Amino acid sequence: MRFSRILTSKVLVIGGKDGLVAWVDLWNGILFCEVLTSRTVLRYCALPPPMNKRCEGSPERFRDIAIVEGNINFFEMRLKFKRRQVAFNTTLTTKYFEATRWKMMEPWHNWQKDRTLDMFKIPVDQSYCELLRDVLDGQCTRIAFEKLEGGHPALSLHDDDVVYIMAKAKEMNRRAVVFAVNMRNKVVQGVAKFDGKRTYGFTQTYLQSGISSYLTAESSARGKARDGIPQGGDCIALEPIDNMYKGKAAESSRDRITQAGDISKSNAAGQAGFEFQEDASRKLDKQ
Repeated sequence: MRFSRILTSKVLVIGGKDGLVAWVDLWNGILFCEVLTSRTVLRYCALPPPMNKRCEGSPERFRDIAIVEGNINFFEMRLKFKRRQVAFNTTLTTKYFEATRWKMMEPWHNWQKDRTLDMFKIPVDQSYCELLRDVLDGQCTRIAFEKLEGGHPALSLHDDDVVYIMAKAKEMNRRAVVFAVNMRNKVVQGVAKFDGKRTYGFTQTYLQSGISSYLTAESSARGKARDGIPQGGDCIALEPIDNMYKGKAAESSRDRITQAGDISKSNAAGQAGFEFQEDASRKLDKQ
């Protein structure tokens, strides 16, 4: 397929013996390259056609892509309107908040539509009502996006069925929550408060992290023993990581990085989150 340019939104390191790397333009397609071969060849693969033909603004508002369980998962969401005439001079307009996930497997040529759901039909457990009241000025809702605007999706790196979506009463509001939506079961799996005071609309303010994959029970136990944390159970805690790097990562910058599921949040920029994670991985490898 011919293309004139590619604006990189994300880079995926697929790996393998030939070192396959993918540069992703979230509005258009993916540029594949095997960087460890003697002959460098670029191959282009288009993304699935957009729900909205007008590709305007930041694609991260509506789209995300990630490698999950060895496959490339692509997610898109879009608010759609369907109008139908119900009388001679009356038209009924119905809103749909549609989300679709596509999947591509090796040899990385064809997309398969995997899951589709209407976000307006996803129920919310009443145990999350207090969190939603804070965002909705005292109101509550039984449907996740009935009174909320959604954006900035982030595919889970650990659960093939989960996508995280930021939600606000209005796009420019400073108060927000993040929904963990299970696309297989079509339910809200969890809700977390998001500090959106320094966010602008639905711009990219958090990113996925696979740092927990590098942690082991042994390194966690060593960290607990060093920091005087009582040991018990088989769970792996992140407290040692926070203590190890709080001087360098937390005190040397104004970023506040927290963990909610597998999303690391940085109130300043995603770059700081990447630097923190890479530094943590290097130090863990030395232990």
